[in-house]
Amino acid sequence: MVHGILSIPCIVLDKKSVFLCSTISRNEYKKMEMIEEAKKMVEAGKRQEAILFLEGGIKENENNEEYLLYLGELIYAEGRMTDALNKFNAVLRLNPENHKATNYKTMINGILGYYCKDLLNP
Repeated sequence: MVHGILSIPCIVLDKKSVFLCSTISRNEYKKMEMIEEAKKMVEAGKRQEAILFLEGGIKENENNEEYLLYLGELIYAEGRMTDALNKFNAVLRLNPENHKATNYKTMINGILGYYCKDLLNP
């Protein structure tokens, strides 16, 4: 380990791509662990606990696109549209090309525009 860098081989599998890496920062590793832990909670039927867990680590991860996107998805699944919209907007501030966040934002704006015009969060 050199200056906060973990030298570990890793493979991150995604539906769209495969990334191979030889070193990742300690912070990146922790973020990956937090997301994986939250996914396990959701699989165990503990979505509320997963949201609280991720919200507890938001200050360290406020610029992590994947972290914010997953948190937004969980909040959306709970029906908290305006809170989810805020997370998706944060993702889009980091990466305006994020298609998943754009799709969620479009869906939520459509729902809020139809049902609750006074709650719409531009």
